[in-house]
Amino acid sequence: TIRVMTLLGIKLSPTKRHKMRTTQHFLGASNDLSRIQSDEAVVFGPKLGGREALIGVIQSHRSSQSLSSTDASSLRGKSQWLDSQLFGRPCRGAFSALIARQYYEHAVHITPNMSFSLDCIESAAENMPCRHISFTRARRLPVVVYSDCSSGGQYGLRVGILIFHPTKGVFAFSVDPPQSFIDTWLPRDNYINLGELIAGPITCSVFGALLRNEDVVWFVDNTSALSALIRRASSTEDLNTLALVFGLSMSALHARVWFEYVQSASNPSDVLSRDAWADPDVQRRLASGEWTRVDAAVPWHSYSIAQVPDLFRAFQASLE
Repeated sequence: TIRVMTLLGIKLSPTKRHKMRTTQHFLGASNDLSRIQSDEAVVFGPKLGGREALIGVIQSHRSSQSLSSTDASSLRGKSQWLDSQLFGRPCRGAFSALIARQYYEHAVHITPNMSFSLDCIESAAENMPCRHISFTRARRLPVVVYSDCSSGGQYGLRVGILIFHPTKGVFAFSVDPPQSFIDTWLPRDNYINLGELIAGPITCSVFGALLRNEDVVWFVDNTSALSALIRRASSTEDLNTLALVFGLSMSALHARVWFEYVQSASNPSDVLSRDAWADPDVQRRLASGEWTRVDAAVPWHSYSIAQVPDLFRAFQASLE
């Protein structure tokens, strides 16, 4: 590089000269090229000491039980930068308390909601691996997921999920969220957005074995749910919880997902969210073996905000 610069008439000062190495730091991030030949991939992550520095800031605020608007702004900026370098962007749903403190609240004490956000960010900094970006063409076809929710069902909602696995076949699932679970959401006139969003965590719970270590293309026909699933966050508290749970669940499965919008008329899971197993077309596909019906218990309790720290621990356990 120095010879090329010299030929171009550019003279680098000694402080600008570095020996060639596989890992370089740029803009506060570590760019690891050591696996470019073996795995055809580059690993992007926090620079050495970056995780520990952020954890130290969080623990300092815990010790003082104080976090001002200025502190929230600074911590949010540092956390967002770290989050961009971690697998699955795991922190995005945990920023709501920091945003509220930065712009709207006048308190400085650590509230339970703020404590939870700090827990999430600290756990992510401790447990989540760096981003792994492949530079080769995909070696296998992705898993394709369609999900939908209708206002039918025993309690006013029915979720339908249809999974096309490139080697294992097509799997169909339908479930009515129980009233006890619906009652944990904020009161509203229409719960369809939440029903569309809860399909994400349900799919991870029921079809985790099919999604693990896979590339996933996911089609959703509800723009509100689609936005929350993509961002792993929402400005609405209960939507934010489900989006955060989904993001962490996908990270625990080591699955990479790409979302697309699909019109309701073109969504094949629509029928599973309506008449489900009573529909003649569904019965025909099941009888012919084209689809496989899946009956599984849904762990509704695991989709609450109280269970999020367990998801971080589950992710760490999956790495061991």
